Amino acid sequence: TAALLMGAGGLAAWADDLITNDVQMGGGTFGITLAQGGSPVSLPVYINGTGQDGGPQGQGGNCNASSASPITVTLAGVPSGVNVSPNSLQFTQCGPGATQSLSATAAGTAVPADHTVIASASGGVGTTNADSTVFRVTAEQPSKSAPAVASDNANVTVVEGQHATNTGTWSDANAGDTVSLSASVGSVTKSGTNAAGTWSWSYDTTDGPDKSQTVTVTATDDKGRSATTTFDLTVDNVAPSVEASIDAEINCRTNATLDWSFTDPGTDADWTVDVDWGDTTSSTATVGATDPKSGTLNHAYEAPDNYSATVTVTNDDGASGANNDNSIVVRQTYSVTFLKPFDASTPGSHVINKAKAVRTVPVKVQVYDDCAQRALADGDTAPNVKLSKATVPSGATTDGIELYSDAGSANSNTDLFRWSTDGFWIYNLDTKALNLTVGQGYRVDVNVGATLATEDEWGLLATVK
Repeated sequence: TAALLMGAGGLAAWADDLITNDVQMGGGTFGITLAQGGSPVSLPVYINGTGQDGGPQGQGGNCNASSASPITVTLAGVPSGVNVSPNSLQFTQCGPGATQSLSATAAGTAVPADHTVIASASGGVGTTNADSTVFRVTAEQPSKSAPAVASDNANVTVVEGQHATNTGTWSDANAGDTVSLSASVGSVTKSGTNAAGTWSWSYDTTDGPDKSQTVTVTATDDKGRSATTTFDLTVDNVAPSVEASIDAEINCRTNATLDWSFTDPGTDADWTVDVDWGDTTSSTATVGATDPKSGTLNHAYEAPDNYSATVTVTNDDGASGANNDNSIVVRQTYSVTFLKPFDASTPGSHVINKAKAVRTVPVKVQVYDDCAQRALADGDTAPNVKLSKATVPSGATTDGIELYSDAGSANSNTDLFRWSTDGFWIYNLDTKALNLTVGQGYRVDVNVGATLATEDEWGLLATVK
């Protein structure tokens, strides 16, 4: 009988010229252990010849294998992921002295299981093709370790909008492994050899503290084994930076214009702009994520004074920045209405009031406090008259000569108006006492304290003989 078998020492075959080669398993079931991604395992193979009576024919002796008719051994059923080299053997002699070897390796993709592999023999002198024998290949999960990875810094703290970085090390004790690195956020760059090296991580932060998180860096080898390291990323919120400007001076109850703008490195959803006008009133505006970070607000101050407006911008994380360098002077203003028979002039209409020399001209007015929004009355500060020489504008309308026969007592010794019983202020302008020049034009203004009340309406007077 010629038998092809796998024993403790390898694969063996018995051969006899008289009968057919009968391939069978020798020495019972045999298996070799192949580790996924492990080193090659050598499998010795030889043909052992025996006589018809079962006696040995000798080491590599008179079996049915020869150089003219070699016995060829091939394998079938090799599982996916397992490589056997060479894929066939040819024997021209028998016995251990003619041993040949197969080399088997298992890749990482090989399925861990027991696999049946068929060894078939063919050829030889005077024989038919052999049958088959079986050996088992057991692929087992390797005991190799995963890569190692570590962070240099356990905590990284930046403010929103800054570039966050960290570094660390990695290594792999398994020769031939290829290691790749990844990060849960940001980007990580690997350097070094196949066995060990360093890594650097970076991340462009946007909004704090929303982007604060635990960052995981993972090292994975080409067998699927992995290890991780973590560090804490803290992204601090930054308060907005605010710019603002306001009109330096303005009349009361006239809109003051305040321009504001701000910057914030965080990608907040919205901001609130609060303006404290400094007079116990305030205004609020909301700025969305896609809105311009600038704007204009208007405010009318009701009372004359010096004020300072403060602009405060608060982001949706609660941080706020302010600008309080916005001083404004609000002026007191008055309006004057001249009453008949004295006619008023305005910027677009000039009227010359003529009066006989040495006459007393009654100038009767109503004075209105624009800020308090009421007419000045008895008990308030009395208005005063201001008389100044003026050139009569060309195209001015000339009023008829008034006699002012019922002017009352003159105000020759004072410039103050006095309160009249009909609810107005009156000033009896004594042309003689004031020594007004005949033919000279004079502008008649009304002041309240030092404040000119006749900016928009005043009087023009000329004396005649």
